[in-house]
Parts: sequence; structure tokens; C-alpha cells
Amino acid sequence: AELRNSKEVQDLMTGILNLDNIEECYKFFDDLCTIHELKSIAQRFAVAKMLKENITYSENRRKDRCIYGDY
Repeated sequence: AELRNSKEVQDLMTGILNLDNIEECYKFFDDLCTIHELKSIAQRFAVAKMLKENITYSENRRKDRCIYGDY
């Protein structure tokens, strides 16, 4: 609820929703994030997708090691 009350967060979400294509997305996130930050967001997104698909934690870790290498 706190995030929804933040003008900055609302502006960010609106900015993302206003992007028209993948190239605009690359430019937007290139301006917004470092490479490391964007990779971290992408990793968290991949995990969130797996959790949404009800993939178990152990399966998730196994796939994570395959995708991103063993830590």
C-alpha cells in the first residue's frame, strides 16, 4: 500500500506502461539501471515467474544454477 501512495513509484509504473516496444524498453532501463541492477531485476523476475508456475524451491535452485551458474 505504501508503494501505491508514492508519486515516484506511480510515475515509474506509468513510464513502463507507456513503452511501445522492446527497443524503448532497452533504452528506458539502460537510462534507469546499471547493468548489474538490470541483471538482478531479470534474475528476480525469472524466479518470480517460476514461483508463479508453482515450481518448487529445489527445482527453482537447480534451474537457477543452470541459468546463472553456481554461486
